[in-house]
Amino acid sequence: MRRRKANQKRLGALTVEFALVANVLFLVIFGCLELTRLSLIRCLAQDAAYFAARVALVPGATESDAISEAKRVLGSLGTRGIQVQINNGLGLSQASTELRCVVIIDLKQNMIMMSMMPGWKEIRAVCTMKTERYNDFYKGG
Repeated sequence: MRRRKANQKRLGALTVEFALVANVLFLVIFGCLELTRLSLIRCLAQDAAYFAARVALVPGATESDAISEAKRVLGSLGTRGIQVQINNGLGLSQASTELRCVVIIDLKQNMIMMSMMPGWKEIRAVCTMKTERYNDFYKGG
């Protein structure tokens, strides 16, 4: 009889201890998941900028081809709030010697806890490449 009462008292203490520790445990687990997703988004943003630039640098490619390629790459993770800029919004021309692709991802639309951090508003990835569009490309100019 005494043992049963002692176990019941211990069960109450165990419940209180779990209630105190569980909050910290869940915060650590969700924080790790959030940092992992942040890292994936950062790496995928750089890949999207690179692949969009690769699509846009060849002759005949359009700005919309590059933007759709970047969105296709970022769509694999379900990323929202995407902006893609080609040559700072100036677009592509046959005389373009360099191509600059910038991918901007809004963190508030993709993160849960990290979006509350001050100063963490967006992830920006940039890829700059020499194009094959201008006339002297094959002459080494």
